[in-house]
Amino acid sequence: MQARGRRFEACRVHILLYIFLLVILCVFLFRTTPERAYGDFDIYYAASQNFLDLKPIYIFHGGSEEFKYSPLFAFLFSPLTWLLKTVALYVWNGLCGIFFILTLYLLFSIKNLSLKEVQWKEFLLMLLLTAFVARYLIYHIKIGQVNILIGFLLMLMTYCFLKKRHDFLVAMPLAASLMIKLFPLLFVAYFFLRGRFKIVFYALLCIGGFLLLPLLYTGIDQCFQYTREWVQLLRQTPATMIYSPKNNSLLSFYSWLFIVRHEPYAIFEYFDIKTTISLTTYLSWIGTCLGLFSVWFLNKRRLDIDMAGLFILAVIFNPLAYKELFYLQIVPYFFALYFIFYEKVSKVWKYLVSFGVGISFLVSNSIKSAYLPDAILWKFLEYRPLLWGALLLFLSLLFIKFLDDKFA
Repeated sequence: MQARGRRFEACRVHILLYIFLLVILCVFLFRTTPERAYGDFDIYYAASQNFLDLKPIYIFHGGSEEFKYSPLFAFLFSPLTWLLKTVALYVWNGLCGIFFILTLYLLFSIKNLSLKEVQWKEFLLMLLLTAFVARYLIYHIKIGQVNILIGFLLMLMTYCFLKKRHDFLVAMPLAASLMIKLFPLLFVAYFFLRGRFKIVFYALLCIGGFLLLPLLYTGIDQCFQYTREWVQLLRQTPATMIYSPKNNSLLSFYSWLFIVRHEPYAIFEYFDIKTTISLTTYLSWIGTCLGLFSVWFLNKRRLDIDMAGLFILAVIFNPLAYKELFYLQIVPYFFALYFIFYEKVSKVWKYLVSFGVGISFLVSNSIKSAYLPDAILWKFLEYRPLLWGALLLFLSLLFIKFLDDKFA
C-alpha cells in the first residue's frame, strides 16, 4: 500500500510538472503581442532580409536599434524571413520557450535530478527557479530578445564541461555564443587560465569555421565584408550607451560615479553628455573585474560553482548589461537553490545562503517602471539595482565555494 501510495504521489507530481512546462511554452506564445512597439526581433528580421538580398546589415544608428551580431546569426535567422513577420515572431518566441525548457533540463541533469522520477522538492525547485527569472522572461517575450538562446548555448557548454568532459563538445556551444555576443569571452579566459588549452584551441577553431559559414550563401568577398563591418560597428559604440542608467554593468556604475553625476544634466538626459569615458573610470572597472575574477581561482574544489559564478561575472563585466541580460542568473540561482535544498551542511549555513539569495532577488526586483513616476524611477535606476543584486548572488556563491572541504 505504501509503495502504491508513493507511485501515485510521484505520478501526480509528474503530471503537475508537465502541465507547468506546457504553461511555460504557452506563456511564450500567448504573451507574444504582434502590435507591440519596435523591438529586437524586428532588428533581427530586417537585418536577415538584407542579408538574403546581400545588402548592408550593419548600419550605425547611435548605438541603439542596430544589428550587432555576427553574419552567421543573420544567416541562420534568415529562414524566418520567409514567413510573415507576425508568424515569424510566434515561431521565434516558441523556439525561445523550448530553449528555456531545455536549459531547465540541462540544469537538472547536471545534478542528476531526474525529471522521470520527480518529487515535490524538484518541482518546487523548478517553480522557484522560473519565478526568479520570470521578470526577464516576460521582457524577452515582449521585445523578442536573444539572451535565452545565449543562455541555452552557455548552459550546454557547462553541461558538456561538467558531465561529458569532452573538450570539443565544450568548445562548440561556447564558440556559437560568441557569434551572438562577446561577453562569453570570459569563459575562454577561464579555460585558458585553468590550463584547458584544448578547449580554447577548439573554440578558436570553431569561431573561424562559424565566421566562414555565411560564405556558402554570400560568397567569400561579401562574407569578409560583413565580418569587417561587424567588427567596425562594435568599435563605434558611443559613450552614451555606457552612461545610460538602464545599463547595470560595472563600467556603467563607475561612469556614473566619476562622470555622469558631475555633469550639468538630469539623469534621463544622459544622451546629451559629450564627456568621454575617463582613464580613472576604465582603471576602476578593470581593477574590479580583475579582482573579482581572481577570487574565482583561489579554490578549485567546486567546478559547478565556478561555472555558476562566471555567468554572473560575464554579465556585469560586459560594458553593456541591460535588464534582459540578467536572465542568465538562472544558472547561479539554480546552484544556490540546489545547495539550500540538497547539500548536507549546517542549517545555519543554509540560512545564510538563503538570506543572500533572497536579498539578491528582492534588490533585483524592487523596482518596476509601472509603479513610479519617471523622475523617481530614473533617480533610483542610477544606483544600478540589478548590478548589486547580481553581486549579492555572487557573494552567496562565494560563500558556498569556500566552505570547508568536507562540505564541498
